[in-house]
Amino acid sequence: MKNKKPFAAGIAGGSGAGKTHLLMQLARGFKDDIAFLSEDNYYKEVSRQTKDENGIVNFDLPNSIDHELLLTHLQKLKMGESLRIREYTFNTPGKTGEELFIKPAPVVVVEGIFVLYNSALRKELNLKVFIDAPESLRFQRRLKRDVNERGNTEEEVKYRFYEHARPVFETLLSPMRRTADIILRNTDGEANAETLIKAIKERAV
Repeated sequence: MKNKKPFAAGIAGGSGAGKTHLLMQLARGFKDDIAFLSEDNYYKEVSRQTKDENGIVNFDLPNSIDHELLLTHLQKLKMGESLRIREYTFNTPGKTGEELFIKPAPVVVVEGIFVLYNSALRKELNLKVFIDAPESLRFQRRLKRDVNERGNTEEEVKYRFYEHARPVFETLLSPMRRTADIILRNTDGEANAETLIKAIKERAV
C-alpha cells in the first residue's frame, strides 16, 4: 500500500448478510496489510442490555453496542496504536473470550450491523460498504450460526430474528444503503470481495 495514513473501510449489512465471509476474503487479499475491528466484540454486558416486552434481551438494537469504545479503538488504530481487546462470547456457557491483539495496518476494516448507522463511525471511514442479502438467506445463516456456535435453540433464533432483527433492519439498517459507496449483492451466501479489494487498492493511494 502506498499511503502511510491508514485507509478505513466500514462494512455493514443485516444480521447474517455474509460480513464474516467477506472479511475472510479480504484477509487473503491483503495479508499483513489489513486490520479488523468487529462490532461483535463491543456488545455491552447483559445487565446493560434492553429487554423486550417478554423479558427477552434484544441484542439487535444500536444501544446494545459500546460504539464510543469502538470509535476510540478505530481512531487509535488509525494513529498507529496497537489494541488489546477481549473477544465477546455472546454469553455462551463454558466459553471464555480470548484476548485479541490487533496491530495497526495500512488498511483498517470495521464491520458490523450498525457501522453505517452510527454517524460518528461513518465520519471516520474512507469507504462505506453495504452487503445486501435477501431476508431468507440472512435468516438461514443466522439460524445455522446461532444454533451451532452459540447454543441457541431454533425457537430462540426464530424469535430474535423476527421480533428483534427484522424490525430493526427494516426501520434503521435498510435505509443505510443510501450512505454506502459500494453495495455488494449476496444472493447465494458468498458476497464477492473482488470489487471491494479493487476499490480499496484504487482509493488507498
